[in-house]
Amino acid sequence: MSEPICIDPAESLPVTFDFTSEMVGGVTLSGVVFSVDGLTLGTQSNDLSNGRSTIVISGATHGTRYRLEATGSLSNGTSANRAAAILGWQK
Repeated sequence: MSEPICIDPAESLPVTFDFTSEMVGGVTLSGVVFSVDGLTLGTQSNDLSNGRSTIVISGATHGTRYRLEATGSLSNGTSANRAAAILGWQK
């Protein structure tokens, strides 16, 4: 993971994960499941044919770090994991 994505506790923020590097040789993305402890997961929107999925997060606490995880299910029966560091930061 790289630098954390900062989210103001009073705001919600869409976070997009890209699975296109897994989509080779006809493999497609068939679904994505998100998980995180301590944040609220909102609306999820998928662009599966282009290998992307977005989740809206909210409910951060100032100064608290979170780990947002996404598990993508692939048409070949495997899965791919992605993660993002999230930091609650009041502006």
